[in-house]
Amino acid sequence: SRWGTININWQSMMTSLDGVFAAGDIVRGASLVVWAVRDGRDAAERIDTWLSHKAAGADKIAS
Repeated sequence: SRWGTININWQSMMTSLDGVFAAGDIVRGASLVVWAVRDGRDAAERIDTWLSHKAAGADKIAS
């Protein structure tokens, strides 16, 4: 962004690159540590969901 941060989809926490997630200060800019921790937790949940769906798709292809 023009502020030197990374733009993400806030619903998925994903950048414009498929499978690349971002959270915390790189997304918000310098902010409170509690926001960075929350963003990290939220991103971890989104990553887990994304990976679970990828694995489920791979299982369908393999069978």
